[in-house]
Amino acid sequence: SSSSTIDVAEEMLLEDLEGFDKEMLGSQDACSSDILPSVVQRYIEENTELHQKILQHEPIWLEEFYNDLKAQNYKFKKNDLMDYFDEQCITFRTLQSQRSRLRKRQRKEAKSKKTPVKKKRRTKLSSKKSAASTQSSPYSSSN
Repeated sequence: SSSSTIDVAEEMLLEDLEGFDKEMLGSQDACSSDILPSVVQRYIEENTELHQKILQHEPIWLEEFYNDLKAQNYKFKKNDLMDYFDEQCITFRTLQSQRSRLRKRQRKEAKSKKTPVKKKRRTKLSSKKSAASTQSSPYSSSN
């Protein structure tokens, strides 16, 4: 009889915990940033490949991570997610930074291809010098 009482109490406790878990971490329109650490930590621990990348300080894609959480009905602000990654020293990249890096690289490559050989510009001063050098010198042997 006491084992059945324990079983019933255990079932009630598990049901309460499941309800609590769903209330705290379940689908909401906008999740509170208070639960972000527990949601992200659980997601990372459940995804072993992602967990290994993070442990090896390999960058993860913010948008991909964000979309995965969103698909599981967790809606956080990207800035809150970035702040959490920064606090936890999780290396991440964004598509925006990727695009700007590519644009910068393309501009640099285009610039190096277009760089013409600069010709020396003649200034008035250099014209006077060359005219003076063509005049005969008092020490020249043309006399």
